Amino acid sequence: MIPKNARNFVDIVKEMVSEGESFNEVISNLQMLGLSRRDAEKLLGIVETKSSDKVEEAIQKMVKIKAETVYNA
Repeated sequence: MIPKNARNFVDIVKEMVSEGESFNEVISNLQMLGLSRRDAEKLLGIVETKSSDKVEEAIQKMVKIKAETVYNA
């Protein structure tokens, strides 16, 4: 279930993980919000493995790469 008070994808992932949702449930919910499976898996991996101060930096890098890929396609 997608948290009602979440503000962004990172908050959504953190809340779902803290509530004990499985990997597949988190990925499925992120896909319902419009992320591709690949991007959802990357985001979940970033949130689970990075310290809180490194999460935003890693996400910005992911978004930049995604934007460059879409722009150059």
